[in-house]
Amino acid sequence: WCQRRSRQALVRGLEGQRVEAIVVYGRKDRLEVLHTYLLRNLRKNGGVLDRVRFVVFVAKRADIEYLRELVTANSPYYDIPAVSGRRLAKIYSVCDDPKTVYVKIDDDIVYIADEAVPNMVRERLRGRCSLVSANVVNHAILSAVHQDVGAIRNFFPPPPGAGGAGERVRAWQEPRWPFSDEGLALGVVTKQSQSQCVWALWECAAWMH
Repeated sequence: WCQRRSRQALVRGLEGQRVEAIVVYGRKDRLEVLHTYLLRNLRKNGGVLDRVRFVVFVAKRADIEYLRELVTANSPYYDIPAVSGRRLAKIYSVCDDPKTVYVKIDDDIVYIADEAVPNMVRERLRGRCSLVSANVVNHAILSAVHQDVGAIRNFFPPPPGAGGAGERVRAWQEPRWPFSDEGLALGVVTKQSQSQCVWALWECAAWMH
């Protein structure tokens, strides 16, 4: 058992540093989970985020209506800024203050540790790297690192027909995958920004989770 540091200790020294989150948005059902962690990380709630800005990438009408309601309910801490450019460029077009530390967050993040955002901000302020990443599960590059250090156990889809006669559950619908630390893994997660394992194969997404 390890004693956790208090939230006050986690944010100490960052009181004067402005920090904004840029959330890439498109799906209501994902944001409903992330919203809880965004609120927890606001400075007014003991975190370091001064503002959360939502950049809509691709979204349906119902998703946009939900976002507008959420932003209105949490103004002035949430907003939808004007953007410029296309596709990925518009995400970064709102990062226009060199004195602000910006934290990009995808809308499908379902857990943020209390120390994650403060530690990333501190590392960015050290000036050693232009970009700093959290330790993200099911990440196109970090999954390869997790595999290298043995943090990913070898889970496998159940063999066809494992559910018994008359069972028509497809492999991707099966909630329980057998695992084994013997033999080779399901595949190799290559160290590329768009690894085929994480990006293109549902088996890999299920395996990482």
